[in-house]
Formats: sequence, C-alpha cells, structure tokens
Amino acid sequence: MKRFVSIAMVCFCMLGIVGCSLEKRHDSAEKKEIDYTVVEDADIPDELMDVINGKKSSPFKITFSDKENLFIAIGYGEQATGGYSITVDEIYQTSDTIEVGTRFEGPEKNEEQETGITYPYIVIKVENTEKTVKFLNGGV
Repeated sequence: MKRFVSIAMVCFCMLGIVGCSLEKRHDSAEKKEIDYTVVEDADIPDELMDVINGKKSSPFKITFSDKENLFIAIGYGEQATGGYSITVDEIYQTSDTIEVGTRFEGPEKNEEQETGITYPYIVIKVENTEKTVKFLNGGV
C-alpha cells in the first residue's frame, strides 16, 4: 500500500509539472503582436489631453477610445527635472486583453538635465477593440 501511495504521489507531482508547462506554452501561443503608434501631443484627442493634464502630477494609467482607435496613456507623475524617457517594451493581444508594458528611464547621471518640473507620460494608439487593457510592469 505504501508503494502504491508513493507511486501515486510521484505521478501527481509529474502531472502538476507537465500541466504547468503546457499551460505556459498555451498562454504564449495565444499572444499576438499588434500594431501601435506612439502619439505626439498635437495628435492626442482634446478630451484625453484634458484628462491627462488633470492627472499628470501623479502616476496614472488610463484608456480612452473613439470610434476608430483605443488610446492607452501611462504617466509617471511629477519629476524634478527633464531627461526622462518612456519606451514601449511589449504590446500584444490575447483572446480577451490587450497587454502593454513600458519602461521608464531617468536621465543619465552625467547628462545635462533640463531644470524645472516635468510630467513624463506616453500615449499609445491601437485599433479600437472591446478588449480590456492590462498594464504590465510599467512602474506606475
């Protein structure tokens, strides 16, 4: 009986390991890259720009859609200087979400920095969809 229990436990453990690895493969298989554009300030819809201006002093993550496009805005709050950059690390869709990850980098230590308060943010435009936006990492 002890031998049967031991064998059963090993089998369950192995099934758990195989099950997890199969699930991970399934998740990565359903990720699909999507086209996006980083939007310049002049091309941000006025309504969205009003919301950004109202929230920019603190970190934020917001979405805004019109009939054709979905705008994903990520802000990193008030910073004491300029020289910050934001990069889109990844953006893809799954069966029910759009997932976006960004990287926020400060100015180089030996780089001459703008003086004055800045409010770094990025606005990303994708084709409009009913999918939920999931923010990855991003530091906000």
